[in-house]
Amino acid sequence: MGKRALVIGGSIAGLLAARCLAEHFEQVSIVERDYLYDRPIGRKGAPQARHAHILLASGAAIIAELFPDIAADMRSAGAIPVDASSDIRWFHYGVWKARDGVGITFYLTNRMVFESAIRSRVRAWANVEVLDDRDVTGLLVDRSTNRVTGVRCLHKGAPEPEEIEADLVIDCSGRGSRSPRWLVDVGYPRVPETEVKMSVGYSSRVYRLPRGFDLSRLPLAVYPKPPETRRMGIMFTTDEKTLMVLLGGWCRDYPPIEPDGFAEFAESLPVPEFRELLREAKPAPAIHPHHVPSGLRRRYEQMHGFPDGYLVLGDALCSFNPIYGQGMSAAALEVQALRRWLEKRRKSGRGVSETGTGRTLQRKVAAAIFVPWLLAAVEDLRFPEVVGKRPFGLSIVQWYISHVLQLSATNPKILRRFMLVMNLLAGPGVLLVPQVLFAVLWHSIRGRPSAKIGALERRPAAVEEAPAEGAESCEPIAPRA
Repeated sequence: MGKRALVIGGSIAGLLAARCLAEHFEQVSIVERDYLYDRPIGRKGAPQARHAHILLASGAAIIAELFPDIAADMRSAGAIPVDASSDIRWFHYGVWKARDGVGITFYLTNRMVFESAIRSRVRAWANVEVLDDRDVTGLLVDRSTNRVTGVRCLHKGAPEPEEIEADLVIDCSGRGSRSPRWLVDVGYPRVPETEVKMSVGYSSRVYRLPRGFDLSRLPLAVYPKPPETRRMGIMFTTDEKTLMVLLGGWCRDYPPIEPDGFAEFAESLPVPEFRELLREAKPAPAIHPHHVPSGLRRRYEQMHGFPDGYLVLGDALCSFNPIYGQGMSAAALEVQALRRWLEKRRKSGRGVSETGTGRTLQRKVAAAIFVPWLLAAVEDLRFPEVVGKRPFGLSIVQWYISHVLQLSATNPKILRRFMLVMNLLAGPGVLLVPQVLFAVLWHSIRGRPSAKIGALERRPAAVEEAPAEGAESCEPIAPRA
């Protein structure tokens, strides 16, 4: 496909992209501003790395294709498998979700450990080089052919920047990406942006578990019922000694970073189990905050004259509300779109140098994140304080989804369909089949379930051993009272 591909940014999105490119180019260069250690350690370019992360089932499946050895032992890579219903106690939209196993697994991850595990595998490829401690300062562009031909980067401590030529340049430098400015500097129009200003903030703290702690009560997740409540909390354990706790809130309702305030925020959650569990554990002194002002989607696919030989991925393309845990999986979906496009080009005997390939590829990548962006925006826009364009019919969509969320407390089949959509394994269409529509209408007439519906504890063994009818497929769903 070409002599060199270059990736700006050594984040998870950049590492996945580099792994994909290594199959198609003679050399792949990753240019990273931070110094990258060989062991798991925080870095300035990933301030969110200290917090709990979620790898959805879709993202895990893509990473398993790229790194089979990681998939064989996800725990050693810092990822704990969780059945999307039976393993987690989840209070959401005022109800406890049913705990019938749906056969969908996502992962609670230690971001620093997980990123380090992926980086070590990428570095093992003979045609991949990591150029860390270097700052990309601009693009090399041939305007006569409308093509990006490389980058200028400055090694820290060097007197002058160096130029690195490449057949394909991919920007994975995160939300603070300078691609909009770089493109304007060389004569391209400013990229259109879509923004949902939800002002989310969260803080994480580590606790030490006492001996004999009942681990079956974890993981526990508490999410709000907007617009009535706006606070959330997650707690899980990576071993028998350590408890990870994350508290968060929408619309500037941030959890405090001083110990008493952090504890009071946890006490305010509508689930007594959350504060009871915290009282049993001993907190570490440090509390790590992180604030995200908005969800931001840059619409490069809508630009006129977008250059060939260039692509934007990851948070540089679309920065999601991190509370929903979509970021890593959305990046994996984007890389999957890139991989499929490259494989198709190679099979047809074409490379990446044809005119128009830049915008075509950017459109395919943009299509991969349509669903996660839609899901996040629909939920964030439930809060009246959130600033963002509210499309026609939004209130009807939100009304419908609210009933689906309520029904997930009592109807395992609807729960499974919801989990398929949440894990980005299926589009929202699986929630719009006639049987679900009828169940929602019937539910709106009969009334909503109370917050006590949806068992906290596992069902009896006899019931657990016999999977619910239709658990292995999305078959028609009958309404349940």
